[in-house]
Amino acid sequence: MKKYEIQSILHSKGYVSIETLIVAGLIIATGAFLISKLVWKGKDVAISNDNNMTTAGKTMDDNSFNNDSSIGESTIPGGEDTTNSVAPHEEVDCSLVENPDDLADYEYEETTVYNTNIHGIKITKYKGSKKDIIIPSCIDGKKVVEVGDYAFCNLKLTSVKLPKYLYVIGERAFEDNEFTEIDIPDTVQYIGMAGFYRGKLEKIKIPKSMEVIGEDAFGRNELKEVILHNNVKYLYGSPFSRNKIESIIIPDSVIELSRGLSTNPIKSVTLPSWFKPKVSELFDTSSNIKFNYTKHVIPNTGQPPCDLENPNDLDYYKYSVIDDNYINKKVSEYKHENFYEENLDKWESDYRKKMTQLKGNIVIDKFFPYGKDDIKIPSLIYGRKVVGIADGAFMDSEFRFGGFKSVVIPNTIKFIDKDAFKEVKLKSLIIPDSVTEIGEDAFSYCELESVKFGSNLVEIGRGAFSGNNLTSINIPNSVVKMEEDVFYNNKELKSVTIPKKFEADKDKILSGLNQDTTFNFI
Repeated sequence: MKKYEIQSILHSKGYVSIETLIVAGLIIATGAFLISKLVWKGKDVAISNDNNMTTAGKTMDDNSFNNDSSIGESTIPGGEDTTNSVAPHEEVDCSLVENPDDLADYEYEETTVYNTNIHGIKITKYKGSKKDIIIPSCIDGKKVVEVGDYAFCNLKLTSVKLPKYLYVIGERAFEDNEFTEIDIPDTVQYIGMAGFYRGKLEKIKIPKSMEVIGEDAFGRNELKEVILHNNVKYLYGSPFSRNKIESIIIPDSVIELSRGLSTNPIKSVTLPSWFKPKVSELFDTSSNIKFNYTKHVIPNTGQPPCDLENPNDLDYYKYSVIDDNYINKKVSEYKHENFYEENLDKWESDYRKKMTQLKGNIVIDKFFPYGKDDIKIPSLIYGRKVVGIADGAFMDSEFRFGGFKSVVIPNTIKFIDKDAFKEVKLKSLIIPDSVTEIGEDAFSYCELESVKFGSNLVEIGRGAFSGNNLTSINIPNSVVKMEEDVFYNNKELKSVTIPKKFEADKDKILSGLNQDTTFNFI
């Protein structure tokens, strides 16, 4: 009953009785309580309370405004998919949200998302009997951030709505179910092995937040349409195997791709040109598949190739131009992986200063092997200097225990990031004078017998040359910072020449050496 109707009743009686005031007060208080309950409890709970409101609830939900036509739109190869951009979720304070009425159907525990500082609730098991379920976004005043391994496995569910703030979907979390579509929230960063294996999914759209899709994540479904955003990097172990995919676009962001797509009736594939040498390994080339390769553009700029001469093996490199977007992304990745470290603000300030000076130049992100024994890294790509080698760029299982035997690093390189050449079987190495920074484990366990350092080297990261067969080393006086265990476990090392400023830290920097190693401090 509305307020003006209550007033009309009171006036018509000519007086205001205590009983009338009590009744009116109760009506108003009850209405206010119900409204606040709906606002704070959220749409999910409102729907679960009354099955007849399901349609209305879906209309209220943001995701329902994305009609099916958006699923059919193509991601622009090598560029951002602006047509399918997702607005950020409206934040809700879970401490103000009541638990759902069907909470007893769930087993759950508090958790911290692996390698992050994100705390919340992990659903570990569903015990209910419903086949159409809405997994709560909030439990006990906390966000639901993870669905655990096997939590909804083999339940023959026909409809599932995922929590709004979900980050992780565990191994086999939704294996053996019967829903034909699923909206993955744009917060999800990881789907584990066989996460949606053996189901009835007909189409899937991978959100921008995801970089890794696990082995067989969507294997043995009914998929005909797959949309991958230009942020996904790793398609491990056949994530889309044994479906009904006839056409797919692999975005330029992808650096790991498995053979699993060949178990689909593929007729057309668009993929980055650096996969060209591996096509026969990834697909059944005898089945008349049409391959389209994204043309080279200067990354992050959208500019077409210029007429400058490039190396003949450019197709085997993935690379990026250093710009604000590149710097911001690297800062975000580092902070995400190293949130527990102190002085992150100082690290960010130093990193931004360093990289701002290198804007417009190129970093090698990944090299794809193609059977050559000797690798010469280009110094110029499209007329831009190659100044950096990114994390793990040459660290690949195909290089280990064989692969190429030598590498020439051009005199344009300024930094070599962590794990860049880890476990690549090299015998000798020359670091050019241009290099100022070598990252953690950059050349660890390479079987190196000799290394010559450039005269402008400033910093060497932890374990950078550990586990090699070096017999002598000469550290230039330009070096001002060396982390722990730089030459750890070099059992053949007989002679070390090192700046005198490191004498006090000798045992920490040069741990794991033979007792008869001689030191010359200069």
